Amino acid sequence: MTVSFLLAGPHLDRVRLGGLLLLRRVGVLVRDGRWMTVPGRLLRTDPGTTANSSSLSLSLDVRHGADFSWRGTATVTEDSLTFAFDGRAERDFERTRIGLCLIHPPHLAGTPVEVNGQAAGEFPQRISPHQIFTGIRTMRYRDGGALVTIELDGETFETEDHRNWSDAGYKTYGTPLGLGRPVTVRRGDHVHQRLHLTVTDYPPSQSRPPRRRIRGGPTTRVRLRIPQPPSEDPLAFAEPHTQREKPAGGTLPSVGLYLRRPPVDGRKLAGPSFLHGTVDLDEPGWREVADRFSAAARAAGATLTLSAVCSSSDQVAALRDVPGLDTLLVFDRTHGTPRELAEAARRSFRRMPPPFHGAQVPFAGPPVRIGGGSRAHFAELNRAVSLPSDLLDLVCFPIAAQTHHDDEASARETLAVHPLLVGQAAEHCLPVLVGPVGLLPTFGFAAPRGAHDPAPSALFRTTWLTAALITLANAGAAAISVDACDAADAMSSGLRHVLAALRPFVGGQLVDAGLPAGLVGLAVHHGGRRLVLAAALDADGRGDGHRDGDGGHCGGGGGGGGEPVFIGTRGYTVTTVTGGGDAGGVVVQEHPPGTETTALTAPAVAILIAPRKPHTRRTPPSEGDH
Repeated sequence: MTVSFLLAGPHLDRVRLGGLLLLRRVGVLVRDGRWMTVPGRLLRTDPGTTANSSSLSLSLDVRHGADFSWRGTATVTEDSLTFAFDGRAERDFERTRIGLCLIHPPHLAGTPVEVNGQAAGEFPQRISPHQIFTGIRTMRYRDGGALVTIELDGETFETEDHRNWSDAGYKTYGTPLGLGRPVTVRRGDHVHQRLHLTVTDYPPSQSRPPRRRIRGGPTTRVRLRIPQPPSEDPLAFAEPHTQREKPAGGTLPSVGLYLRRPPVDGRKLAGPSFLHGTVDLDEPGWREVADRFSAAARAAGATLTLSAVCSSSDQVAALRDVPGLDTLLVFDRTHGTPRELAEAARRSFRRMPPPFHGAQVPFAGPPVRIGGGSRAHFAELNRAVSLPSDLLDLVCFPIAAQTHHDDEASARETLAVHPLLVGQAAEHCLPVLVGPVGLLPTFGFAAPRGAHDPAPSALFRTTWLTAALITLANAGAAAISVDACDAADAMSSGLRHVLAALRPFVGGQLVDAGLPAGLVGLAVHHGGRRLVLAAALDADGRGDGHRDGDGGHCGGGGGGGGEPVFIGTRGYTVTTVTGGGDAGGVVVQEHPPGTETTALTAPAVAILIAPRKPHTRRTPPSEGDH
């Protein structure tokens, strides 16, 4: 065993010791005065020189727009990684953060940590609303039997719980949030920081595998990778993959569509149970926007949910005249729900709300369901000092999988965090509406895309959104709204079929889908019928999008690959959403009746519907049953 990493653009990804994942990512983060991330572009990589033959070194040249550039060196040995960079401001600019960023894997939850030689607590199991560790120079903890020591130089560091933004893990970064910002950086100013990670007290490996040469060029991905030891190795630690836990025995939630602007023709949106839009009551034309949302919902045969952004509680009463309003989510300019705003909503609408899964009467007028929480991220809900739960009918928050990271592997990993988010939000003892749910935030900053990670394909977006619906439904969400912007080019095909298949089963009983590893799935019984929905995001079950060996791929593009996963489909009508045609295309195919098995190669979706509960098999069999 030896320490290894994958180079993905300007980042060091998946730092490992054999099969043990030590760090999900190491990189240099640059944020400007508006808190926007300035993407780094990898200009050149060169094999470095080392003092002895027991180490490998790699040099990187990276530039962040016109503002900042740096040269870094990463060196690995059998039990260590050293990464240091020296950066230079190319012009005067304002920054909120420049420096090293470490992403710790989520399996460290509950692990005790020493900071600067003193016991400092542990990586939390619950999602921590605030910084976990501060003033960090050194961190030390045990992981899989190994002792991991991290030394940091050149800045003051702290650690936060990145699950607040649905990211999988914890983040250690420079420039503490408590410091004043933004700060002016002058042309020619230098920044030098260093990370030194060592691993000790680990069992000896059977034999040291040979080193692989460094490969790649100025515009290609470079991999510095050592083959993993056998799975029985005492340090082998499987990364969380996408197979979700069994549902808690709840019901299928209402599934809606979030629209950033009212559609021209709502009749084309048949499928979702409700439409979800936002109106800003400070905008002069907000009433026209609200009426257009209402008309679209009527045309689609759906109910209407509005997020209302207010500067004053006096504005809420004007919403009483919006036709067909079913659910109102109220927020102030800080993206939260203060008590005075909830009180104003309660004064304007009757107290008793309609049930989530009752008979749909979209245009019966008040009563209206009142909700609140956060319209930014789960972090704002988690940090709310006092949510007026006694005045609300539901609590809500959105999910954006690519707020901080633009690669598909990171988006896949966020699925494992969804049950934690829903479970913690449900502690307010209210039904949970999660939405909008998408890859990118519906407002504010987002991870900008660099040349190394293209925008996800329509097929990947459709598959990820389907997987998110599955994980959130199994976790107990009462309602979910999917961001239509993320699926605009897929709505007429893949996602439209998914939403249309779910709608007749809303309120049905969720049961264990019994699907093989490598799939995310749900199963629901309703009215004597059965629906099974399956999403294949990573067919090998590892959840990282990377393969070992010279023939591997490194994710990106959503083009598929890997081994297919077989599911039994006897007694079901089958519809699959797969790739084909032009790059990134989506193909919806209805399979002939009597199909015995269906193969899914990630990314892909399968919709299985049985007209009545199968007698011979209660769940689709796994691949091993054939």
